Amino acid sequence: HIILELRGENDAFILTVTDDGQPLDAVHQRRSGGIGTQIMNYRANSIGGTLWIEHPRGGGTVVGCRLPGRIQPPGQSLRDDDTELTANDLSDAKVSANFPG
Repeated sequence: HIILELRGENDAFILTVTDDGQPLDAVHQRRSGGIGTQIMNYRANSIGGTLWIEHPRGGGTVVGCRLPGRIQPPGQSLRDDDTELTANDLSDAKVSANFPG
């Protein structure tokens, strides 16, 4: 199963992707991550976000990203008349989806 969750929290968006896969062994847990992890981290950083990856004891993986509540794409500026979704719009809401495996 894969669970996607997006929520607003203190002027930030929190996006998490969680799966319930098998626990990783010690060798895999020590790896610093492949190119996919590096790309996700680069993209999060390029818009002012932070990425984290967790491996809960019971198995599975959680990939999370905290993004600023107002995102300005690199090389572009937001105009006052742009319609946008901010983290405050989701402050009391949580959007989630569950995909059975």
